[in-house]
Amino acid sequence: MNRYTVLIPVVCMILIMVPDGRANNHEHSIKCGTPEAVEHYFSSKGKRTLRLRPDFPANVVSSQGHFRVHYDSTGFYQPDLTDSDSNGIPDWVDSTMVYLEYAWDLCINQLGYDPPYTDSGSGGGDEIDVYIIEYSFGVYGVTQPELNTDGNLSAYIFLDNNYSESQYYTHGYEALKVSTAHEFFHTIHFRYIPGFYIQTSWWMEQSSVWMEERAWKEVDDYLAYLRYFFGGEYGNQKYPRYSISTSLNYNYTNFRYGAAIWAMYLAKRFGDDQIRIIWDAIRASSYPRIDDFEGALRESTDGDMGLSDALGEFAVWNYFVKERANTVDFYPDADKFEVGVSVDFYWNYTPSAGSLNMTNLTSRYIELLFVGEWNENDVLTVTISPHDGAKFVSSVIFYNNPYDYDVRKVASEEDRIVLSGIWDKAVLVTTCTSTFSREFLFDFAVEMETTINVAEAPVYAFELHKAYPNPFNPSTTISFSLSRAENVSVSVFNSSGQKVDDLFAGYMTAGEKRIFWKPSQLAGGVYFAAVTTSRGTKTTKMLMLK
Repeated sequence: MNRYTVLIPVVCMILIMVPDGRANNHEHSIKCGTPEAVEHYFSSKGKRTLRLRPDFPANVVSSQGHFRVHYDSTGFYQPDLTDSDSNGIPDWVDSTMVYLEYAWDLCINQLGYDPPYTDSGSGGGDEIDVYIIEYSFGVYGVTQPELNTDGNLSAYIFLDNNYSESQYYTHGYEALKVSTAHEFFHTIHFRYIPGFYIQTSWWMEQSSVWMEERAWKEVDDYLAYLRYFFGGEYGNQKYPRYSISTSLNYNYTNFRYGAAIWAMYLAKRFGDDQIRIIWDAIRASSYPRIDDFEGALRESTDGDMGLSDALGEFAVWNYFVKERANTVDFYPDADKFEVGVSVDFYWNYTPSAGSLNMTNLTSRYIELLFVGEWNENDVLTVTISPHDGAKFVSSVIFYNNPYDYDVRKVASEEDRIVLSGIWDKAVLVTTCTSTFSREFLFDFAVEMETTINVAEAPVYAFELHKAYPNPFNPSTTISFSLSRAENVSVSVFNSSGQKVDDLFAGYMTAGEKRIFWKPSQLAGGVYFAAVTTSRGTKTTKMLMLK
C-alpha cells in the first residue's frame, strides 16, 4: 500500500478546513469539506484535479450493492476493528453501509431524487466508493467529484473513522449517521448541477444539512451551527450576528450550516418535495442562482407565493425560536435553539422612525411596545421607504406570547393595519429581497392612530364556500377566501364529530384558497370540512358516495 496516496487528501483537508489551527467544542472546524473540494476540482484555470483515492487493503460492498466501503485494517486510518457479529467486517464499517443504504432508500425511493451517476468502475466497481479515514483536525466528511468515462460528474466520499475528536459537536455513531446522509446527498447533487456549475454550493450545504435532519431527526447536529447564523452568546463565546450582514446564499464559513434553517423552513412550510423541486429548477437553469427559487415556489403554491414572499415569511419564523419558541406553527425544534434573532430597536412610544442598513437577503427586527391605552380598533400605520431601488418585504407581528400572536404582511410602502386585538407589542420585520450582493438602506416610520369611527376600520374575515363537487366520488375541493394572510387549519370530521383527516395547518397568504381532498379508506357518508382562522371556525357539509 502506498501511504502517500492516503496522506495527500487528508493533509489537504486539514490545511483547508482549519485555517486558525483551533478545534474544540466551542470553535468547530468547517462541517463539510465538499464545497472546497468542488472549488479545488474546478480551479487551476479549468484543469480538473482530484484528491487521490486512498489505496486501502480492505473493502466490502453493501447489502443492496449501492456502496463499496474501503478501510485501512492495519494502520493509522483504521476504524475500531471490533466485529460483534463475527461476520468478518468491523462494526463501524457494517454500520456505515447500513446508514448509507438507508440514505439511498430515503433519497431515491421515498423522496424521488435521481440516483447519482456511477463512476464507470473506478475503485473496483460501479458502486459509490466510500473511504474511511482519520480526520484528526478535519471535517465530518467530504464528497469528491470526478468526471467519469461517460462525461458525467460522479463522486466518492470520505468519512471519519470514529468522530471522537473534540471539534465534533456530535460523536461516534450519531455523527456517522448524519455524515452518511449529508455526503450521500452531495453525490446526488452532481446529477442536478448543470454544466459543472458550482455557484450553488451554498444550497448544496444547506439542503444536505436538511437531509441529515430529515434522515436522523433525533441527532440534531445542526443545532450547534445556528450560532453562526443568529449570532449571540454561546457558552463563553460571543458570535457576531452574521444574519444581518451576510446574505442567505453566502458560501463560506460555518454560516452556511446555520443558514440551513432556510431549507428546513421550506420543507416544513411547503413539504419535503419542495427541496427536490428547487433542485429540478437548478438543473433546468443555464445560470443557476437563488432567483431560480422563484419559479420553484410558484409551482408549489399554484402561483400564490414567490421567493420574496417566502423570504419575508422565513424572517417571521426566525422570531419564534428560543424563549419565543412556537413548535406547532413554526420550527418543530424551535425550543431547542440556544440562539435566536436579536431586535435592532426597542420603542416604547409613537410615532417611531429611523433608518437601517442591511445586506441583500437579510432581515431586521424593530420592536414597538404598546404603552398607553390602545384598543383593538386602533390602527398601526407602517411606512417603509427603500433607497436606491432596493426591494423589501415587511410584516408586523402582533405579540402577547408564542401562541398568542397575529402576523400581518405590510401590503405596500405605507399600510394601515388594524390591531384587531390587545397586544403587548408589535414587531416590524423587514427583509431585503434584492438578490444582487450589496448593502441597502431603508427608512421606517410607525405611528398609532385611534380610530374614531369603528366602522371605518377594515374588517378582517374569511368566507368558506361549498365544496365542489358535492356529492362527490372520489374527490372534492374545499374553497375559502382570506382577506388577510394568517395561520389556517383545515380538517375533516365525520358525522359523529370525530376528526378523520388533517388537510392543512400553517400560514396562508390572502386570497382565494383551494384544498383538494381525496379520502382513500373512508366509508361513504356525510363529512364536514372545518376551516379555522383567528376569526373562528366555519364548516361545510360534504356527501361522499361509494
